[in-house]
Amino acid sequence: MLPDIALGLVAAIATETAIQTTHIAIPSSTEQLAVHCIEPRHPPRGIVLFIHGATFPTRLASGYEFRPNDSWLAFVAAEGYLACGFDFVGFGASTRPAAMLEASGRGAPVLQTPEAAE
Repeated sequence: MLPDIALGLVAAIATETAIQTTHIAIPSSTEQLAVHCIEPRHPPRGIVLFIHGATFPTRLASGYEFRPNDSWLAFVAAEGYLACGFDFVGFGASTRPAAMLEASGRGAPVLQTPEAAE
């Protein structure tokens, strides 16, 4: 297992340029979403959007490679699709809300349930 993790880290560094990251401003906010994409070699057949879970950002979820070019993003791009994933605010390369910049337990809640649902 440890050699696979080490190989994955080397692969992530070696293929860093394969994933293109763009930041998109959120209207009426100072926050920005990071969108990570791999383009197919030919005109895309379509677009696949990966949405990460509650614990890992896109680059560590669908973008992580244990071996060179074996991530979900790379696989989908090799199949001819524009493969993208975005980081929710507060994750990965997206911006952090002000409350997340405070020491743990000192900041106000980032959102209440009705705001998050909106």
